[in-house]
Amino acid sequence: MDRLLEGLRRGDVAALELLHALYSERLVRAAWTFTGNWEVARDATQECLIAAMGGAGHIREANQLRAWLFGVLFNCCRTLMRKESRRRRREERKARALGERASGAQAYPEETLALKLRLHALQQALAGLDEGKRMVIVLRFLEGMSVKDCAQVLGIPEGSVKSRTHSALGELKETLKDWRDDTL
Repeated sequence: MDRLLEGLRRGDVAALELLHALYSERLVRAAWTFTGNWEVARDATQECLIAAMGGAGHIREANQLRAWLFGVLFNCCRTLMRKESRRRRREERKARALGERASGAQAYPEETLALKLRLHALQQALAGLDEGKRMVIVLRFLEGMSVKDCAQVLGIPEGSVKSRTHSALGELKETLKDWRDDTL
């Protein structure tokens, strides 16, 4: 990890490629869970990895790289979500002005419908959490980070990570309590 960080600090393209190989899938998955939008997730991941090249000097120790990356990722996600929201509002205004309605309906193969509905229910439940709780859930359960690492990424005390985790899980449990396979 020390050589990777040193390579990033020097602007070494091979270091960026290694960083991409090591983290891109995890970053995209975390960004998608956080935003609910694959396009935003992929863009945020690319911006995060590019930022690693210029921002590696801010990392004091190599073991802080992962936590720093996820912090940058969440910032990129928030920025892109704001841009996406503005873009969507412009398109909706334009569609209303033209008297058109956008159709979001897609046909899914029957065998994957149940899985898509489960994922949608979970994504909706996650989207219902406030941003701070959603970040904690992504880091703790999707990324498997420790309470200490989450606290470092988010810049909050460990007790706050524990509190947010407990509160978020309670909210998710309450939101999803009525969801069952037989509701499909």
